[in-house]
Amino acid sequence: MIYRIKTNLFLCKKIFQTFFCTFKELNTKQDKEIKLSNTVVRYNTFGSGKNVIVFLHGWGQSKATWYKIASHFKKDYLIYVLDLPGFGNSSYLAFPFTILDYAKILKEFFKKRKISKAVLIGHSFGGKIVAQFAAKYPENIKKLVLYSADLVSDSSTLKKIILLVIKIVINPKLSFLLRTYFLLSNKSHKRFIKLCKIYMNSNLNKKIFKDLVQINKPILVIYGKYDFLFSLARVKQNFKSLPRAKFIEFKKSSHLAHLEEEKMFEKELAKFIREKLK
Repeated sequence: MIYRIKTNLFLCKKIFQTFFCTFKELNTKQDKEIKLSNTVVRYNTFGSGKNVIVFLHGWGQSKATWYKIASHFKKDYLIYVLDLPGFGNSSYLAFPFTILDYAKILKEFFKKRKISKAVLIGHSFGGKIVAQFAAKYPENIKKLVLYSADLVSDSSTLKKIILLVIKIVINPKLSFLLRTYFLLSNKSHKRFIKLCKIYMNSNLNKKIFKDLVQINKPILVIYGKYDFLFSLARVKQNFKSLPRAKFIEFKKSSHLAHLEEEKMFEKELAKFIREKLK
């Protein structure tokens, strides 16, 4: 009971951070930059080698969330961590992207960086992009990691919460508080609204599972026991249709297992990535 209360308090803190600001990047001078479809995407690399791992962050986050985990693999792999368009240090968007738009941007990134195949790791919103990319461009996939990703959410709890937050944001009674918050977080009210619109466009076609089954790639499905953003029972049922999917439930985590159980997350991820393909 005490642990559950502590976990819920932690979740509330993370929800607040996620909804109202993206991570404030540090050392931006170290960022690499690439132009993809008239959009400036900033990224960083770790390590070297022929084997490539690409990390995609979740909604409202940035590439910085993956730095610690990515650094564990730099001895044996070439690592890319990206700020998705509209997030982090990448360009603002002229219009809210769909998941397919993001998949096409990622494909262009692969072409320009001459990446033939990669292990793709996506958290939450990034997991949807990874799934869409794998379904559309299976030739570029070696392995997939779908982490805290709800691929079939049409009217999720998160969407309802975002709609509620939008109503709160435009409430003039809270204007002073919000202006102060966004000033301190170095983000803007308009940007937050745009991020909400991006999320609204994040639903995937329901045939995504059929496409994933056909590519027959090794898939690691990660989720936290206390993740309340989607139904774990539904996710488990849906992913059962994937013939090569492996499931890992983190017993002390919510939506951010890579931060809440970092060592265990790194251990399980390394085991999956380094396992030889059959």
